[in-house]
Amino acid sequence: MGLDGGTIPTRSDILRGQSWRLANNDAGAQRSSRGGQLTATGALATAGLEHRDRRQDAADGWSMCALAGTPLPNKPGSVVACELGHLYIRDAVIEFLGQSGMFGSAHSDRSALKREFGHIERLKDVFPVVLETAPPPATATWCCPLNRAILASGQHTFGVALPCGHVMRERSLALCVKSDASCPVCCTVLQRTVTLFPPAEARQKRREELIAEREQKRARKRKRDQEREVSRVAKEGTSG
Repeated sequence: MGLDGGTIPTRSDILRGQSWRLANNDAGAQRSSRGGQLTATGALATAGLEHRDRRQDAADGWSMCALAGTPLPNKPGSVVACELGHLYIRDAVIEFLGQSGMFGSAHSDRSALKREFGHIERLKDVFPVVLETAPPPATATWCCPLNRAILASGQHTFGVALPCGHVMRERSLALCVKSDASCPVCCTVLQRTVTLFPPAEARQKRREELIAEREQKRARKRKRDQEREVSRVAKEGTSG
């Protein structure tokens, strides 16, 4: 057996594969003396699994509201996105902000929702998106407006052109940004772009940036309020 027509796997070969999995089950804390991580086969398999997980997460995100867990409607103005690249039903965001959302059992833990979606503090923290409906008999609901054969199924990375909100394949969007910096769908001048369903590391980095930006704004507001109070007290002292 084997590709060379006569190679038989030995006990050491088998142990190498097992020791790789053992060493990586605990992030490499334990290492076997029988081969360790000499083979990349397990690494490739793990990377492929993570890639499939990301694609599945994106596929789920394209079909379901991140907050309510219900299907995204095919209705203009009803779907919005956030800076972290999630898609939501606009009404679900309003219910979340008003703490009146009666979401499904998997989405009813308010503390968990706050941890995941606490970056949304007002309706201005989300923006409307324009989704292109995929032509039948496509297996996905949405597609790229520049090439309708490119489906929003998790296989390709999509981005949002702002401020117009048109959603398209990110590779095409990046080319447009480099050329004339305008949306290829409506020719609106681009201000920025947001990637939908980015990797977890990129999403966490953006979350930390949003927290830092928000704290800076609050610090500036506190400083302005203090300066106004000092000015008010000074004026009252002068008039008195």
